[in-house]
Amino acid sequence: MKKMSFVKSLFVLLLLCVFLCGATAAEGGEAPASAKVQAGSEKILYDRYLLVLQDSGWRDKNGPILNWTVTEYLGEWFPRTDPYVSFPQELDGFDVDAPSDYRDFLSGIYAGLVRENGIYLYAPVSETECYLVGYTGYEEAVTLPSRLDGLTVTGIADYAFIYSGFTLESFSDAVVFPDTIRYVGNYAFAMTDVSRFTLGDGVEYIGDQAFLSMKQTDFYLPESLKGLGINPFGGDYYVGRDAQPLYFTDKSGAYIEFVNGSFSEINGALYSTGDMKLIAWLDHGETPGSPFPGEEYTVAEGTRCVGSRAFFACANLKKVVLPDGLETIEASAFAECTQLEAVSIPESVTSIGDYAFNDTAITSVRIPAGVTEIGEDAFGAWSAGPAQVTIV
Repeated sequence: MKKMSFVKSLFVLLLLCVFLCGATAAEGGEAPASAKVQAGSEKILYDRYLLVLQDSGWRDKNGPILNWTVTEYLGEWFPRTDPYVSFPQELDGFDVDAPSDYRDFLSGIYAGLVRENGIYLYAPVSETECYLVGYTGYEEAVTLPSRLDGLTVTGIADYAFIYSGFTLESFSDAVVFPDTIRYVGNYAFAMTDVSRFTLGDGVEYIGDQAFLSMKQTDFYLPESLKGLGINPFGGDYYVGRDAQPLYFTDKSGAYIEFVNGSFSEINGALYSTGDMKLIAWLDHGETPGSPFPGEEYTVAEGTRCVGSRAFFACANLKKVVLPDGLETIEASAFAECTQLEAVSIPESVTSIGDYAFNDTAITSVRIPAGVTEIGEDAFGAWSAGPAQVTIV
């Protein structure tokens, strides 16, 4: 009887364990997707990029942790804009492991499209055209090619020369563009330390901070120019042009106030004329070639927007006067203007972007009632600014 009772007790105990385990699984929901799917068994197409579910090399209690790995670009031609794609952090419950920088895109994702001709890397964007995507030479003066292997060079890809290693930075004093180039991509020559750029007469678009931190203080813009990204000529507080003024010239090198159908130079600043957006403060006086006369600047009447990084790192600026009618102050517009002490925000302003006045000397600012959006750390400090800004 005792033996029978022991068997019964054991049986009941087993049933109880099964019940409890089932209840625990029910409370926890379904097992995670990584426990159901095998590495390499799933593929998805994101835009024109092939993503494969692969073992990340990490494990949890359910086994290997899988994530999407971007493996291949399936487009026929190299993308004319935004080749350095921002992928979502997660797709269908799995993290996305994207290339870490543009060089990885070229050597991996776009490897099937990138070709080499001497010191240039290029990629076709159509049957007849290509973009420059990299440079491996050591020339003191670089004259960019107009044709490569029968294709017309019509653009310079985003980030193309910023990732040319030390070659362009250390060995090139000048870069000359052919007239065939229409597109200059985002950050294409950023922080390359080149002394002089000479644009061709075909350039139609210059991307975000394409010439960031350039040393050049006079610059030729062709009449063909139709579009500009975020302050393409912006200095950097630590390198490049810093607080030196920038002047536009004609092809002969004579100072001019640049005006074409799309852009105008007004009161020492470059504007897109259609929407009166201040794209870049040029840090000089009203007369071309004259220095900025003081430490205070008055933004022109009629300005509706101060663009991203328009005054970035203008170290000599202490006071700025903004006009009535101004509506938007975009991200980092006055960031790192480390001596900027005074600004009055007009009642017409409705939006102040991320880091707009970050790292300035402003200690107190009044925000008008009409402002409906203030971005992250709009009045914060990274290093030089006050520890706290009083908002009134």
